[in-house]
Amino acid sequence: MQSRVRQSRFADDKTSSDWNETVEILNRMTKVSQSRDGLIDSAPANPGRDEFGDRRQPPAPRDSRELAALARDLEDRAARAHGLAQQVAAAGPYRREFFQSIREFHDQAAAFRRRVDSGASDRTQIRAEAAGLLQSARETDQRMRRSRAFPEVWQEWQGAIQVLQRIVGLGG
Repeated sequence: MQSRVRQSRFADDKTSSDWNETVEILNRMTKVSQSRDGLIDSAPANPGRDEFGDRRQPPAPRDSRELAALARDLEDRAARAHGLAQQVAAAGPYRREFFQSIREFHDQAAAFRRRVDSGASDRTQIRAEAAGLLQSARETDQRMRRSRAFPEVWQEWQGAIQVLQRIVGLGG
């Protein structure tokens, strides 16, 4: 089911993110239930495959999974902010300036999520990059609010700032 959701052309980023979070919760519930029933240590029928026949991935450390989920959340929030900005974009130099900043932030959030998912960067690099994104997001937020530009975006923007704060604070 999870691979079908990922491959569906009708599932948007928000739906996919919600589905992934649901699966993660269900997996945790199953693990807790199995550990209480004494089943957690039993060997699977096919050690290289899960119960659905998919290849097993080595379990990622909890903080790595949390980081990946936060990176997806950041990208989702940036995408929603960008979509909202596109919907209300109007002529005017300050709006174009902020629209450009929102679009660039979305692109940077997507690239950040890809780097986190690839595992190519270490924790120090990830936190440093998140700190840079956080500083940029805060500056853009202050400028947008002072100019009263894109108020429709502010809530998602604040959510992205909060996600970045959590990423910077991971393991720190």
